[in-house]
Amino acid sequence: MKQNPRHWHKAYFNTHPKCDIIDKNLTETFNGWILQARTKAIISMLDEMRVAIMRRVRENREYADKWSEEIAPRVMKKLNDNKKESEVVNGVDRHTVILHDKRCSCREWDLKGYPVHM
Repeated sequence: MKQNPRHWHKAYFNTHPKCDIIDKNLTETFNGWILQARTKAIISMLDEMRVAIMRRVRENREYADKWSEEIAPRVMKKLNDNKKESEVVNGVDRHTVILHDKRCSCREWDLKGYPVHM
């Protein structure tokens, strides 16, 4: 408690950045993903990275086009799993999820920015 909770507690996090990863795993994952490209000359490396990123964006777009719901399948699964686990005995910790507004009283939706298919 030497540090002000505003610097480390989710209750105080800004909801504008939409990512629930608060460590360097994302960077490590990306570095591992481009490992082979990093051994090439700069222009070749950048071109290979560009093509790989474009391929990933295309694959993600094709995946999103197949969604049958407005909410992303993995997010819907997580929401349904959390619903099953969210039976609160005393009601003190009950949170409300407002699907229409894409937010919840625990602020998890605001903090993570769960994607919805547009």
